[in-house]
Amino acid sequence: MKTLVAILALLPITASVAQADIRYPNTAGSKYCELRSAGVTKDDALRVAVQEGWDSDYTSPTVTRDDGSTVDLDVLEMTDYIVTMCPQY
Repeated sequence: MKTLVAILALLPITASVAQADIRYPNTAGSKYCELRSAGVTKDDALRVAVQEGWDSDYTSPTVTRDDGSTVDLDVLEMTDYIVTMCPQY
């Protein structure tokens, strides 16, 4: 969970109609696995993979977390999905 919070803190997650969102989970997952196999840390690989899947033409619903901050729903879903693509890491 700390990894997810760290990744989300690095992303532009303020709510906005023009905001880009994650749209390409397989591309992001592939990038994550590629980076992890090259020895990149989990946090850095997740950050880069999420950025790889970013799309400026797509907008996802925004949810409010328990601490009151907001995050795009697809960022949460993407992070969970990416780490399942190569469980050996």
